[in-house]
Parts: sequence; structure tokens; C-alpha cells
Amino acid sequence: DADAAYEAITSYEFVFILHLMKGLMEITNDLCQALQCQSQDIINAMNLVSSTKALIQELRDDGWDSLLTKVNSFCE
Repeated sequence: DADAAYEAITSYEFVFILHLMKGLMEITNDLCQALQCQSQDIINAMNLVSSTKALIQELRDDGWDSLLTKVNSFCE
């Protein structure tokens, strides 16, 4: 049903999850691309994993306010 689909994709929860996933995908994209290269060395890969982990932790610790602001603005 089109009305049900519209209600689902315009819900606050759906928009929140989309914004959260967009942020996570932006953070993990460089790591993902690097790990797919055949010429990747293990030291560089480990450094990328560490930096990606730190960025995700930063998002977890300090990113909620800006995320909620973006979602609230989007939903208005």
C-alpha cells in the first residue's frame, strides 16, 4: 500500500536511521575501499582500522547532538 510505505519512509525513526547510516558509511568508506585493494599492506590496513574505529567512537561519544539537529531540521 502506497500510503503505508509513505508513512514508513517519512517517519522520524526511518529518517534518523538513514542519517545515522549515512554518517557511518562516510566514515567507513575509506577503510572499505582500502581493504578491497590487492596491494594493501597489513600495517596500513591496521592503521586505517584504528582511525576508523576512533572516528566511530567519536561519533558515538559526541555526535548525537549534531545528528539529532540534522534529523530534526530534515523532518521540519
